[in-house]
Amino acid sequence: MKKQTVTTICALLALLPSAPAQTAGNSAVPQGAPQQQMKTDNLPAWLVEFSNLPRQDREKYLQGFGRAKQFFQKGDWHACILEITNCEIIFNQNPNSWNLRLSCMIELKDLEHADEYLEKVRKAIPNDPVTLLNIANLHLVRGEYQQCITEMNNIIRTLPYDTDGELVNIMRFRIMLSHLMLGNESQAEAILQGLTALDDTPLFYYGHAALNIYHGKRQEAMLDVNSANNIFAKNQATIPYQRGITASGLIDKYLPEVNKEKNAAKAAEKK
Repeated sequence: MKKQTVTTICALLALLPSAPAQTAGNSAVPQGAPQQQMKTDNLPAWLVEFSNLPRQDREKYLQGFGRAKQFFQKGDWHACILEITNCEIIFNQNPNSWNLRLSCMIELKDLEHADEYLEKVRKAIPNDPVTLLNIANLHLVRGEYQQCITEMNNIIRTLPYDTDGELVNIMRFRIMLSHLMLGNESQAEAILQGLTALDDTPLFYYGHAALNIYHGKRQEAMLDVNSANNIFAKNQATIPYQRGITASGLIDKYLPEVNKEKNAAKAAEKK
């Protein structure tokens, strides 16, 4: 494989971190790994096929996919989907683009077409962290809370021993949210057992925020959220927790006045 092609693959892998809220030093290509050691034998078929595209097409794809991820991080779901569509005109075999599109569909609650893409990513990359989170979020958005609990517990039990601990925490948070939506407060509290502010995870703060929302304690919940956002601002580790609360419907159910105020503010802006 030419050095230029290897460099392109490294660039693509760097654009496709497995976790949605990637922390420093946790890239898809190990830091310091010599490029000459990379072999096509160790790469997925779609990535090898991508490497055979003309250079101009590869570069255009990489740029577009990078923009798509930026739009996703900003919460501009429609712009993200548009960029993905443009990328797939060039190359449509990247399962990570299917996952990103699925994530946008879930955020937009476009559930009519979500199952089609979920089936594709479950076949192509069933153990990918984004796939697992999309499964959980689909259950949350649909209000299938017991299914979310059951499936997430099954996934956690079968994860490899070296799975990123923060990914497990994100899934545990979705289990916790599901318990709260079902009124199982004691089971939700059990998930936070043993956690303290010294643990390096937003789960401690967002878990207590969720409990405060459950009890209608808006100010206390905001203090927890603000603490987490300040502590973990640099690596954006709170994003999956924020989206989990939104997807679960917890605020709609226990702090409905928050959305009423947001809707009133939007209406005022349009006048």
